[in-house]
Amino acid sequence: MGTGDGQAAAADDPWSGDPPDTLALVVLMVVAGGLDATAFLHLGGAFLSNQTGNVLLLGISVTRDSTIDTGASAAALAGFIVGAAGLGRWRQARRARGRTLRPALVMGVEGVVIGAVALVQGVAQVPAALLTAPLALAMGLQAALARRLGVSYLTGGYVTGSTTTSAMRSPLGDDTDHWWWHGAVPLLAVVGGAAAAAGLSRVSVAGTLALLALGTVAAAALTHLRAGAAPPV
Repeated sequence: MGTGDGQAAAADDPWSGDPPDTLALVVLMVVAGGLDATAFLHLGGAFLSNQTGNVLLLGISVTRDSTIDTGASAAALAGFIVGAAGLGRWRQARRARGRTLRPALVMGVEGVVIGAVALVQGVAQVPAALLTAPLALAMGLQAALARRLGVSYLTGGYVTGSTTTSAMRSPLGDDTDHWWWHGAVPLLAVVGGAAAAAGLSRVSVAGTLALLALGTVAAAALTHLRAGAAPPV
């Protein structure tokens, strides 16, 4: 297979790479699910990677009987937008200096941001909006990174798309080969991350965020080890 064919296959199915690459992608999906669950349960009921949920919450919050923390949801939406747009600016700035932006670096920054929020949450009482904004910024970076790499379905915000893909390509639909890679695996990763974080956050929200930060840094390390196989953003 030629280089062009190999790149096309990798873009169509990023799960076909070596185990470290696959594990890094799965870890990021687990982290996205865990952050959404933690924020929804303990940080004002906002979503961090699933912005469809935030838009709905903001719409519901205008009703008189709503108990939704409008500030937390609005801050999360704004943070996500800043993160996604910021990746484009960051990439442009590095290219202007003749440098590329590697996925491992983006993931590493995500991990640092999540870790910093974990530290603040553990030592101080601050409004939920001040925590959801930077966490959503990290998820905006992650979503923009996935889109730049041509794998936008590997984000926590693509759960509806993953569910649709699973149903369409499963034996109940057209029974496509390896349907579970593009549909069921991302979906199960998000659900697993959410379930684990929901349980762990009952003990410690800061501790849960710290574990999710470590997971993101681990994904960055795995990607860095395979830097030759990972294309620049």
